[in-house]
Amino acid sequence: MDKVFVALATAMTMTATFFYIFYILKGTSRPNISSWLIWIGLQALNTATYFDMSQDWFKSANALMNMLSTVSILGVALSRGRFSGLNKWDISVFGIVVAITLFWSQNHNSAQANMLLQVAVGVRFIPTIRGVWKNPALEKSAPWWFFTLGHLFSIAIVSMRWEGRYEELVFPILQVMLNLTVITAIWKTRMQEFIRYCLAGIIGVGGYYLLLYVLTDYVGWWYILSATIASVVNFLSNFLLQKFWTFKNRDRKKHEVKPYNISFCMPL
Repeated sequence: MDKVFVALATAMTMTATFFYIFYILKGTSRPNISSWLIWIGLQALNTATYFDMSQDWFKSANALMNMLSTVSILGVALSRGRFSGLNKWDISVFGIVVAITLFWSQNHNSAQANMLLQVAVGVRFIPTIRGVWKNPALEKSAPWWFFTLGHLFSIAIVSMRWEGRYEELVFPILQVMLNLTVITAIWKTRMQEFIRYCLAGIIGVGGYYLLLYVLTDYVGWWYILSATIASVVNFLSNFLLQKFWTFKNRDRKKHEVKPYNISFCMPL
């Protein structure tokens, strides 16, 4: 069974890589090559220390696949990406990687080196999360979902081949948390709209049914049922019109046609 999970974990990471490469070729994403060179060094050191710590290729398979994924993305980015100066986060990551490399070469404690390396991993995600939070259009959520699934399968692999070393769980769990944070930043606007719709729906439906509860003794349950059906049809019609009823003028600008609000179109 653990072999199946290894295959699934690597397949998820490969799928995420294909998505990322597709977005680069499409021009949706233009990575900074300088930053990705540092990211490769970080991934290589992370894979080496993780394998040396676990001594298990099954547990280390997805870490290795993540490093190969980074190399593949960088290879494509060399033709479509851009070279630019390193920011303070890249410099911080580079300094941490160099320090941990020296630390590991001196004391040969791979577990401690890998734990310290997760600090660099977290720092590496900060500019991505900040940038996407300000502008969700900078990233697409699809590859991040597949990266997350790959690390979830890695957690399952470590659990199935458990040897009492909690350090082996730190890397995949941190990756799941960081990837989900990026997804949350990408979906920020949609989540805000969803929360607003939910609150409006709770308030509206709550008030509506409170009114019906008061009127139950006067109008009967059949009237309440018909009123509820009418409200559902009204909501769906408004939603579908707002979502799909659009047109484009000669300037190819998209205009939204606001439907009439026909709420509570029944005699009370």
